[in-house]
Amino acid sequence: MDFLNELKQADLFTYEFLDYADDILIMHGSKDEVVPWEISQKFASD
Repeated sequence: MDFLNELKQADLFTYEFLDYADDILIMHGSKDEVVPWEISQKFASD
């Protein structure tokens, strides 16, 4: 649970992921209560 709490407080948009972009797979459930779908969509498009 500590891991999820840390993720809630982290701003992943402050990190550069371009070097890893081709290796990142985002799997997002439609009933996810932790991360809104729009956040995953924005992360994937940036």
